Amino acid sequence: MYADNDPIVLRHAQALLHSTPEGATDYVHADVRDPGTILRPAAETLDFSRPVALSLVALTHYLGDDSAGDDVYGLLERYVAELAPGSHLILSQVTPDLSPEAVAKAAEHFRAVGTPFHPRTLAEFTRFFDGLELLGPGVIPVIGWRPGPEDVAAQAEGIVPVYAGVARKV
Repeated sequence: MYADNDPIVLRHAQALLHSTPEGATDYVHADVRDPGTILRPAAETLDFSRPVALSLVALTHYLGDDSAGDDVYGLLERYVAELAPGSHLILSQVTPDLSPEAVAKAAEHFRAVGTPFHPRTLAEFTRFFDGLELLGPGVIPVIGWRPGPEDVAAQAEGIVPVYAGVARKV
């Protein structure tokens, strides 16, 4: 199941996502801030009584907190509440911790064109995993997750200011 609110992604999904006898795929055109619109059709494709993976990669930094009109922590809690024990939450998040100047410049650019952008510190990102069993290696810079040779080369070129983590619902 894939969800996005970008009309270009919708066209690609219509062209590329097709179910087979081996498994079903589906797409819902919706905003992540509307869990009901996403969870209802997702429940038609996925069996939420069994473990599933919820992957929110490169998304949470576009969602604000209460002061920005969003409740990103409450939103994630709502999604996780629908998951069966044994399910996994996979997240990544831009952070100012690893490259403050570059992230401040990126944030300024995004906001200038009307795109919300909310980099989070390690403590703010780790809070997404409250109540879940954080899996090894824990919350670390994304480049450190199972690095291959190309990742080691990228580390030599510069820092990727993104944290990643995986947790299991117990």
